[in-house]
Amino acid sequence: LATKGETVVMQGVAAGTVASPDGRWLLTLYVDTKENTAFVHALNLVDRIPLCIEMPPCNRCTVAQLRRWALALAPDGRTLYVTNPAVGRIGEIHLPTGQLIYHARFKPGTGSGDTRAAVASDGAHVVFTDGETVWSYDTHRGWPQTVATGVERVADLGLSADGKRLFLARPNATPVSVGI
Repeated sequence: LATKGETVVMQGVAAGTVASPDGRWLLTLYVDTKENTAFVHALNLVDRIPLCIEMPPCNRCTVAQLRRWALALAPDGRTLYVTNPAVGRIGEIHLPTGQLIYHARFKPGTGSGDTRAAVASDGAHVVFTDGETVWSYDTHRGWPQTVATGVERVADLGLSADGKRLFLARPNATPVSVGI
């Protein structure tokens, strides 16, 4: 954002996008390779307001690690969860104010797959993976914990409508359902 008449160049490489079901938000993760930072460009399409929201700080992150952020929008369309197992960070962004309102650290994973994330339909928890380990983040208590799945490689994941079953897509294998 800039003062009227001032030109500001947003620089970065897009690394992921999610849109709200109601069409209000288009959210894109960018990695600024010159500054070694990551941010979300949050575009409110209804009110025509753009916001740039910095990810939780990571002093010694590489560009490859910064590209591992995943975006997951809560069902209410007001909270964006950002997860990065490569650096052991998860955050909650309040979209109406454009503020990072909470972030937590956890032991980074060792997986090299793309980060995938999903939010339960009641918004009570977020699940995410680095391609090997799966975590569940309790949005009320504010901390993530690993989930024992018995699956070695995870290509993608999702949750049942009631949030009690975790569905894991595996590379070149039948999907698996696990109770959580």
